[in-house]
Amino acid sequence: MERWLLLPFIAAGIGWFTNFLAVRMIFRPQRPIRFLGLTIQGLLPKRHKEFAHSIGTTVQAHLLSADDIKQVLDKPETKESFRKVLEEKLDHYFAKTLRTQVPMLGPFLQGPMVDKIKGSLANEMNNMLSQGAGILGDSLDQALDLKQIVEQKILEFDLHKLEQIVLEIARNELRWIEVLGAILGFLIGTLQVALLHFA
Repeated sequence: MERWLLLPFIAAGIGWFTNFLAVRMIFRPQRPIRFLGLTIQGLLPKRHKEFAHSIGTTVQAHLLSADDIKQVLDKPETKESFRKVLEEKLDHYFAKTLRTQVPMLGPFLQGPMVDKIKGSLANEMNNMLSQGAGILGDSLDQALDLKQIVEQKILEFDLHKLEQIVLEIARNELRWIEVLGAILGFLIGTLQVALLHFA
């Protein structure tokens, strides 16, 4: 009877260990191990290509597409930011670069005339950005395969590093999975003792 009392603790240990092993087998072993005719390999390393393909497809279909990039380029805020950068570059060009390259133009590169030229250039280049956004968007549709890029990046990502990141982020949740295994094991062991006692 006293030995039966150890049963819940043994079951708790088994429950904790099986869950601990299951969590680790998401990532390990990274290379296939053959044992008694069976091939053992971690879930993620074994299905790495499928995992990468699935994430790539999801990113392109639901998170980011060439159309999204096109819309960002076409937003008034983007155009305004581009205009500000452009005006700064034109200011620098007129104030420094052009005066250095063509010193004789120095006296003419000041006052309202320069502001008018800069404003005209900024407007023209802003209009070019609007037209370019459409052309770039069409080019992105043809040339930018986001699914392929994401898939390739995931395939190149070091699995050991990925394991470290996941374990670091989900440490508490994974620990609770292990503890839950111990709790369930203990409850099952207690039930077995009760059944053996009252049988």
